[in-house]
Parts: sequence; structure tokens; C-alpha cells
Amino acid sequence: MACCCLPVGGAIEPWDLPIEVEQALPSRMTQLEFHYGGKDDLTSKEGHDAKQEEVLKLGTVVIEPGGELGLNILHSAVRGLIVISGTSPGSPWARWNETHPDHMIQPGDKVIAVNDRQGDFEQLLLEMTATSPKTRMTSMVVKRPVENRVRISKLDGDTLGLNLITLSNGLVFIDAVIPGGLVDLWNKTSDRKVKILDYLVEVNRKRGEVAELVEAMKENRGDFELVLRTHPD
Repeated sequence: MACCCLPVGGAIEPWDLPIEVEQALPSRMTQLEFHYGGKDDLTSKEGHDAKQEEVLKLGTVVIEPGGELGLNILHSAVRGLIVISGTSPGSPWARWNETHPDHMIQPGDKVIAVNDRQGDFEQLLLEMTATSPKTRMTSMVVKRPVENRVRISKLDGDTLGLNLITLSNGLVFIDAVIPGGLVDLWNKTSDRKVKILDYLVEVNRKRGEVAELVEAMKENRGDFELVLRTHPD
């Protein structure tokens, strides 16, 4: 197992889980629904753009002897959270995505079970990083994030107050919210809080080069809208 060399704060440790495998066999996929907090309408009551978090049971894939899952993940001990940031080329889960385009593992997905085992993130990490001298079958349960819109106004001298993780694939995740910044002030006055490991997908209605848009925000003043994919606590 190799560790990614990414500049992150103490709350998050990135992992790169490669695998050497020739074939991943597609199998069943069961789609479930999970209504966050038992509420029917998050848009009106919580301010999120989605009404529910979707839970997917994925797999089963074949892991060759000595192989690993082939997932890139980020995890936070503070939140007890593991999220997917990508798949390693040629890995079982990359092949799963190729053969199941409607049920792909996506960036920001939260891992809630591996091989039907649930628990805290340390137990899940052990399960995800385990190897075996024998061929084994592996399945996962993940939860899709919901989108959260954050609106802030920036004047001269204001700072956003965000530490970001910018990955080699261009994705941007939240590493920390800095006390005293605009995002921290937003968190103190809104139920739609920005959290560690939120996945930034849009700035001012533009998606794509999010890291460049955030850098532009740091240098300019005005009204800004951020869209993040998050997992409500």
C-alpha cells in the first residue's frame, strides 16, 4: 500500500490503494433509499438541494491474491468519515465503473460498509486495506452526498478561511474551516454548514476548474455562491 503525498492538515490522511488484478467480475447491485433524519424535504427544512441521501450496495468484485481494492480515499477522524476520491486505473472498482455506468462509484461517496461489515472508520479502513494470499470477493455499501449551496459576500480584507485539498485529478475537498474567515462566519449563522471532506463542485454557477475559480475568489471581492457535496451529520 502506498500513501499519497498530499498537503493536508492534521484532520485528514489521504490513502492511495493500488491493486494488481486482471479481471473484476460484475455482480448484483441493490439500490436502497435513505431519508436523512426522517425528513421528507431537505430543501425547505435544511437548505440542501437534494431530498435524500441515496445508499447503494455495490459489488461483488474479485480481488486477486495479494491484491487491494484500488480505491483512492480520504478520511477524517474528526468526523469518523471515509470518502472516495477516485479509483486506480485497471483496478476492480475501476472495471466496475466501466461495466456499471449507471451505478458507478463517484467522488464524494461515503463508505458505510465493506463486506457487510459496518463500524467506525478505523474498522472500515482495516477492512479496505486488508490483503489475502487467496482470491476473495469484496462488496461495498456507499452513500451518495447531497449538494449544499453556500452564499457569501467578500469585501476588501476578507478571507474565505478555507484550507483545501487539491488532488492530481483536479478534485477539491475541504481540509479545514479556519476560525474567523467568511466560511466560519457562515457556519455560525446557517444550518448548511461547510464541513471537513466536503467536495467542492461549483463556484458561481461554473463547474470544472474549481481550484482556479477558488483562487480567483481569494483575489476578488463580491458575492459568491459555492456548491459542495456533503454528508449531513
